This record gives sequence, structure tokens and C-alpha cells, in this order.
Amino acid sequence: MTMPYGYEQFFVKAKLFMNRAMDPSDDRTEDEKQLWAALALELLAKAALCKVSPTLVAEPTEDGTHVLKAAGLIEGETHFTTARASTIFKRCERVFRPFSAEEASKISNGRNEYLHGAALGITKIPAHAWWPQFWAQTDILLAAQGSDVSMLVGGDRTDEVEAHLAQNRQNVQNQVMARISAAKQSLIRFRDGRMSGPEQAKWETASQWTPVMTYRTITDCPACGNDGWLEGEEIVERRVTEYGDDERDHFVGTIAEIDIAPDYFSCPTCHLVLERSDLIAATDLTDDTFTVEVDPEDLDDWPEEAEYGND
Repeated sequence: MTMPYGYEQFFVKAKLFMNRAMDPSDDRTEDEKQLWAALALELLAKAALCKVSPTLVAEPTEDGTHVLKAAGLIEGETHFTTARASTIFKRCERVFRPFSAEEASKISNGRNEYLHGAALGITKIPAHAWWPQFWAQTDILLAAQGSDVSMLVGGDRTDEVEAHLAQNRQNVQNQVMARISAAKQSLIRFRDGRMSGPEQAKWETASQWTPVMTYRTITDCPACGNDGWLEGEEIVERRVTEYGDDERDHFVGTIAEIDIAPDYFSCPTCHLVLERSDLIAATDLTDDTFTVEVDPEDLDDWPEEAEYGND
């Protein structure tokens, strides 16, 4: 049976659109180039999901027609629809870290406004800032499907893309440094009593912030050195370890640990907030994940094939 869509179809079409986006022709405006690039980003996101399973890009409906067709379970002339770009990006964010659905949606929303709205330009972001942001998300999607930039744009354009990627890394680092500096200065002003009344009231209210995600750990704040909360929702790995063979051992029992992908950091002392994984990655807060211990009794709904060991 011929599938209504697949990885190869999405990737080839993304290559076509990127060629148009990077065309040096003077007849193509910057807005048009960014439009083609934004369309390519959505196609690459679908390609990455489709390489795992075509059902991941199908539009969810009550009767499941699109999912069933994607799975090859039904044939015929049934109309087939992929999920909306926002849905595709959210799914990619869950499985292809550190892909950001928020950043990708900004690109997609600009495209939609340009096509369907009254705005004359696709975005207010200057090209020298837009392209690094675009390529940062694109590079993650390419890696997720075992590809690279050269396979998308060709070897002669790789250096141009690498320059944008390097610029984005520097932009993220600069953003983190600016937030850390601002947090330090605000803490000094608060402790010295140099805040205005409304500003101090807002500061004191912010001190009551509490963690909002399911999993969390305490770590040193990169701004003030006090305890801050590193949080996340996504479980990357699970480990169940049994200790002791009999009652003569010092400890007999089961310990369950889970590795969590960090998505949010906040400090109740200086109020530094890093709300994206790429911002957290630009600091020394953690490696790729942080580990928390959970109650083994909460593992009833875990897969039966969970690994047990004595390490």
C-alpha cells in the first residue's frame, strides 16, 4: 500500500523550499525567503516525526481516519490531513530536545500573518537575528532524523548556516549573562533598600513563588549562589535498583530514580528565571538531565520491562 505521506516526501519538499529560501536571486525579497524557510521548518518537523511513525503527523479525529490511514490500516480515497503546525511543534518538543515549540511557533505565526493578515512584512525581527533563530530549531530537527545541514542545503551553503548557528549560540549566551547580571543588581538594590514602593512590593510577592512542574531539584543559583529550583516534566530515563539479598544486609529494599530533562529554573532569592531549556544549557546548572528519587510504590504504571540492577 502507498502511504499518503512519509519521511522522504516531507524531507525532499523541505529541501526544495530551502533552496528557494537561500536563492541568491535579487528577484526574491527577504520576506519571501523567510516565508519559504518557515514552510520548510514545518515540513522538517513532520519529517522528523514521520521517521519515527507516520501516525505522529496525522490529524487526530474522533473516528481516527487520518491516524488509521497513516498506519496503513485503511485504503481508498479517504481524505487525509496532517496535524496543525502548532501540534506538530509541540510533539517535536516532547521527543526531540531541545527543540522549542514556542520558538518554532513564532516563525510559523509570522508566516501565517504574512499570508493571511494585513502586515506587509513577515516579521519585525531583523534578518541578522531571524536566521540564527531559525537555524537553531532546524538543526535540532535535522539531528533528530539522522541528517545534517549539508544534506538539506548542500555543501556549498553549509558555512553560511554554521555562521548562523554560531551566532545563535552567542545570542543565547548573551541573554543568559544579561539575566544573571540583572538578577544580581536587583538583589543588591533590594537589600540596600533602593527599590521604589511598587517595585519592592512586586519583588516581595515574587519571593513567594513556588515550583510549578512535577519534578524538581535544588541547585545553586548562577546569579547569587543560593538555592534555586531546577524543574522539568519529561522523564528521560528510569532506573529501579534493588539492594540487599537478605535481612543481614545493612539496607534491603528498592530505590527508584528518574532522570528529568530541565525546562525551568527559578531562584527565590534573586528572582533569576530561565524558562527555556536552551537558556539552562548555557549555564553550569546541569548536564542534559537531573536525577530525582521517587517512591518505588509509584511504579505500578511503569512498563514491565523496566531494568533492574545492582549499580
